[in-house]
Amino acid sequence: MFSFNKSLTVSLRIWLKIYASIMTSVRPLIDLGGRFWIFQATVMPAMDGLDGSLLIKIAAATLLLIGLAGRGSALILLVPALIAQFSGDPFDSTLFQIVFLIWFITHGAGAFSLDALFVSGLRQGAVPIFPSVIRIARFLDRHGQPVLLLLLRLWLAATWFYLGFLPETSQQAAAFLPVNTFSNTPPSFAMIGLPVALLGIAMPVQLGLLVLGILGQQAMNVMAGLEMTGVDPMALLLCGLMGFYGGGWLSVDGFISNWLQVHVLFERRIDHIPDDWPRVVVVGAGFAGLACAARLARLPVRLTVIDQQNYHLFQPLLYQIATASLSPADIAITIRGLFRSDRNVNVLLGEVIGVDKQKKQVITAAKAVPYDVLVIATGAQHSYFGRDEWSPYAPGLKRIEDGVQIRGRVLRAFEHAEAAASEEQRARLLNFVIIGGGPTGVEMAGAIAEMALNGLRDDFRSIDPATARVILVHAGDRLLPTFTPEMSVEAQKALERLGIEVRLDARVTEIGPQSVFMGDEQIATETVIWAAGVTASPAAHWLGIEPGPAGRVSVEGDLSVPGHPEIFVIGDVASSLGWNGQPVPGLAPAAKQQGRYVADLIRDRLSGRPKPPAFVYRHQGNLATIGRKSAVVEIGRLKIAGALAWFLWGAVHVGFLSGVRNRIAVVTNWIWSYFTLRFGVGLITGEKS
Repeated sequence: MFSFNKSLTVSLRIWLKIYASIMTSVRPLIDLGGRFWIFQATVMPAMDGLDGSLLIKIAAATLLLIGLAGRGSALILLVPALIAQFSGDPFDSTLFQIVFLIWFITHGAGAFSLDALFVSGLRQGAVPIFPSVIRIARFLDRHGQPVLLLLLRLWLAATWFYLGFLPETSQQAAAFLPVNTFSNTPPSFAMIGLPVALLGIAMPVQLGLLVLGILGQQAMNVMAGLEMTGVDPMALLLCGLMGFYGGGWLSVDGFISNWLQVHVLFERRIDHIPDDWPRVVVVGAGFAGLACAARLARLPVRLTVIDQQNYHLFQPLLYQIATASLSPADIAITIRGLFRSDRNVNVLLGEVIGVDKQKKQVITAAKAVPYDVLVIATGAQHSYFGRDEWSPYAPGLKRIEDGVQIRGRVLRAFEHAEAAASEEQRARLLNFVIIGGGPTGVEMAGAIAEMALNGLRDDFRSIDPATARVILVHAGDRLLPTFTPEMSVEAQKALERLGIEVRLDARVTEIGPQSVFMGDEQIATETVIWAAGVTASPAAHWLGIEPGPAGRVSVEGDLSVPGHPEIFVIGDVASSLGWNGQPVPGLAPAAKQQGRYVADLIRDRLSGRPKPPAFVYRHQGNLATIGRKSAVVEIGRLKIAGALAWFLWGAVHVGFLSGVRNRIAVVTNWIWSYFTLRFGVGLITGEKS
């Protein structure tokens, strides 16, 4: 059992990582808010008429708003702001603008800006001046920002000095200090705030209390029936800037932060990480592995993530690559990018070929990776139920390469039909057979039908894509067997409205290069897509144990391998009875829940806490989309179908995507497709037929 200090270190590191994540997320929003309010303050005077100088200011404010040439734009705006503040009547609003403009000159426009987007390319661009400008900007950001934050602390301390000790003379400093905005601050708060600001102690707490005080005063005025005095948003944003960016140079907060970096976080250099931190290896960066690794990264562990690919794929939208709606980069994100700021995480690209349980090593094709705790989350692969010879004719959908290959097959079928020598060949090419009536099969069938009906309209001259036959074959008596029967019926109706032929209780007996057989019935086709079944990855073979159903590894209640409490198996590769005694379904939410459970269990072991209860899966619902504006959704007692369900399905999937860029790209493509009825990625790549 670990000592109390070890337990404290675990908890402290977790909270510090969460705190750092919040700070990193909020800072760009503060920068964006400051740019927006400067833009608004610059544009509002234009309502009374334009002149040449105002046009220049509006152009500079617009560039600053979008973050293009942010430092230069801020400099252009700073000069007239200084003239207005010190040659006429001083206003706190102008003073706040001046402070923010100096901040943008020093720090830049922030993460949510075109400057941040283009900086890598411009640094290596052909224009000689850009690399020099970027070096100057980096110097200002690295060395000027801490000094500016120090000056802001002193500026705030001077404000507290006047309000706390010389309130009767504070108006003499109104051009330099925001004494009017903070005039209602109690003298006692100002007296306490003076040394706190000078020393830079707990700046987020001090500024947070200040914001709450300002807003609280407004609320009290409203409740008392008094007129609101109006709060300058720039004042609140400036408090946020000083609170979330810290005290800067020579602050107690800074010294504490550096101490925590060295003794708790160890985020400066990877070779600073202590050797006594446990070695945790996560094999697989799917939903389960990534959910586990993301939480483990907060712990005092040396974490290694191994995957055959260098990206995390959002598989629920993979079918949209296959149907030309999205590109691979829209639904995938590099694993290294996800852990860029976590120095205790090492990412390895490699194929696992075995596990040495005695030596506690994961054997890859390149080397052996030692572990103290092993988490296997390698997912599942296609299963043809013993008929692997079907795979060349009926590809499945698990990897990006599968999606690109199927997209090429589908689009190539239409292209070849355009040039077909006979009606028989044309009809065969325009038959599309999807085998499997689960969510993947249903969504794939609907997307191909939408492509034929709308996406390819007017693209061809010899064929009408809308005449294509889409046939969905399912061995069960209803589609979507994990849904309720009524939702299965709704899904079938939606498919049939798109002209899709649904074949239930139909078993495929043979698949060839130009046909599919279901008993005596033959369907002539050259495009077959397999969505009928999966089997687990060979983890059981690596561990030297007997595989369970569908090749899965049977695990204990805590998701560990029997007899090996240091080895966990999660996700589609695990056979767990954590759903009220029933097998946990192979769904993304289930995989994520298992990943988080194992990470928390490892945390409890590190902290010396009691063993948690067995894993319990909490079902969050079922969702499946059918075509362009229909879906079926089950969340608890809520069961809806149609357009509303389609919008809900889209919102849920966008929310689960990793990365802001991916979310923006997917939403943009969906909006384009929704209003234009066109698909966005009609490229044929990969193998030729």
